[in-house]
Amino acid sequence: MGAVAGCATPLDRGEFESSYAVRPATEAPVWQALAHATLEKGPDWFVPLNRGPDALRMRLALIDSATTSIDAKYFIWHDDHTGSLLLERIIAAADRGVRVRLLIDDVELSESTDEWVAADAHPNISVRIYNPFSARAKGAMGRFIDNLNDLARVNHRMHNKGIVADNMVAIIGGRNVADEYHGFGDAANFRDFDLLAGGEIVPAISSAFDHFWNSGWAYPAHAVEPGDRHDETALAILRAHLADREIVLENWLGIHNAETHDWTAELVRFADTAISGSARVLVDRPDVEDPDPAVQVTSTLRQVASEATSEIIVITPYMIPPPAMMDTVWELEKRHVEIVILTNSLNTNNHVSVHAGYRRHRDDLLTAGVDLHEYRIDAEARGDYEARGYRAESFTVHAKVLIFDRKQVFVGTFNVDPRSMFINTEIGLLIDSPELAEGIRALVAVDLHPENAWHVVRDEDGRLTWVGHDRTLSREPSVSGWRRFQAWLLGLVPMDNQL
Repeated sequence: MGAVAGCATPLDRGEFESSYAVRPATEAPVWQALAHATLEKGPDWFVPLNRGPDALRMRLALIDSATTSIDAKYFIWHDDHTGSLLLERIIAAADRGVRVRLLIDDVELSESTDEWVAADAHPNISVRIYNPFSARAKGAMGRFIDNLNDLARVNHRMHNKGIVADNMVAIIGGRNVADEYHGFGDAANFRDFDLLAGGEIVPAISSAFDHFWNSGWAYPAHAVEPGDRHDETALAILRAHLADREIVLENWLGIHNAETHDWTAELVRFADTAISGSARVLVDRPDVEDPDPAVQVTSTLRQVASEATSEIIVITPYMIPPPAMMDTVWELEKRHVEIVILTNSLNTNNHVSVHAGYRRHRDDLLTAGVDLHEYRIDAEARGDYEARGYRAESFTVHAKVLIFDRKQVFVGTFNVDPRSMFINTEIGLLIDSPELAEGIRALVAVDLHPENAWHVVRDEDGRLTWVGHDRTLSREPSVSGWRRFQAWLLGLVPMDNQL
């Protein structure tokens, strides 16, 4: 295959060596112990990962416990403290003979592609980059500009997130790999949500990974950047850089017993809290040039929502309902199905342009009877999601959770916006389990409390009002007039279908 870098020539599907998930490592002592602990939890079992630091510990536990394979795919993997820590542990796993496949979307790799090429030089690590940009400009915006002649293709991104160890246990949910997703950010932190999953569902998650890995749109990292070093020297330099960057977390690792060790006893204790259910994987096809958009997740969730009889709770960072969704909302309201939505306020949304799109639909949602809440920048619950000692300047809801009739729950990467519905690929678990649905409902109910979220309603004169535990506002809460002006200005641009 010719080099990808250096030009903006439209990229075609490649032909690369196929590989597939290994068989589940049922003989490994750690997984035998876990299987015994969850013997009566079948066919599938789940543990919510509600706090960022806990989610980081469980990722470390899976990586350190792997004996045969690690498969991970992420929309974003930053070269910050947590990203460096996780990659360092993955390389250590490869050193002990574990086969590693890492699949990363190209949208934010402009500054760190050389490190992925170096990691790929390890004999037990394969790194592939999903749907790479032909012209390798620095920065996501520069890449899109330099690839305008191939925009339809590069606009399609893999928004999937997940990691599987030994084809036995997986983590699926909204978290990317970066400090802010695990509560260690200085500038920003996110309220996010994952599930630790085990049982019969794990091979299905692995199968979804294989589909992307072998799609022809997952390019080997060294083919994407042939000018970067791909040898033992580059790998040695990478090891040193990772050690330097992750040292910031050493105190936390020691305090929370998250250094490399045998995690069996802790995983078993964790699994004792697992909740049983029956799950299926919802995943969009990775077919970049398919004339039909990747709407498999959207179609299923719309069907499940249309069948609700009493209540739907939606936690989503971005809320831009297209007409078909509003039709469903109106139909549900006619049947007296309560719809509760928590999304970001102008203060907490990390994309002002997306909030501008949401503002155009807020009145319609309220008119349809939706119980609407927007997260507060000063939410009292922030401390539950940020690591101790980390209080970031900004804070954003990033969890993607839908609960149907208190008996069925979806956890994954899906945002309620056109980009997730019709452009990017998404993945998640749809789980039948009243106990899990009630448990997750109780966890997210905290975020709806008036000290954590504004309740958006109309006053007696029909004007929008934001009601909190301490005050009521007659205009949209914003940290600055400039941010409010940006939202107003961007709201004049009709770009909902790209948000």
